[in-house]
Amino acid sequence: MLGYILAQKESKNVSHAEMTAHASQLIFGGSETLSTFLAGTLYHLLRTPRVMACLRAELDDAFTCIGDITNEAFVSSPHKFKYLDALIKEGLRMFPPAPTSLPRHSLGEYVDGVFVPAGVSSPGGSFGLPSDHISRYASRFRRG
Repeated sequence: MLGYILAQKESKNVSHAEMTAHASQLIFGGSETLSTFLAGTLYHLLRTPRVMACLRAELDDAFTCIGDITNEAFVSSPHKFKYLDALIKEGLRMFPPAPTSLPRHSLGEYVDGVFVPAGVSSPGGSFGLPSDHISRYASRFRRG
C-alpha cells in the first residue's frame, strides 16, 4: 500500500500533504491496539496470583459451568463483575489501545516550578493519568 502511495506521489497524482495523511492513517490503522491491551493486561494478571485468585473467585461465584459464560451473562448483570470491570479499566489505563500518546492540555498551572500557560498541549503517557475510582486498584497490578 505504501509503495502505491509513493508511486502516486512520483507521478504527481498525490500531494505531499495527502501522502502524509495516508501514511499516518496506515500507521494508526496497522498499529497494535487491542492486542497490546490484552497482552499487557494478561501479563500483569498472570504475574500477580492474588489478582488472578480474586478474578477467578468472582467468576466462579457468577458461573456454575463453562456453558454459562456468555456475552449475555456479562451484559445482563454488569454489577456482578466489579473486579473484572476494575481489572479491565486498569488494563486500559496502563495499556491504552492507542498508537500515539494522549495529549494533555494545560489549564495554566506550574509544572515542576515552571509556569505552563493555558492552552498549551503536550504529549503524555497514559500510565500517569489519574483515573476516577480505579486508581486505588493500581497497586494490585504491580509486583511487590
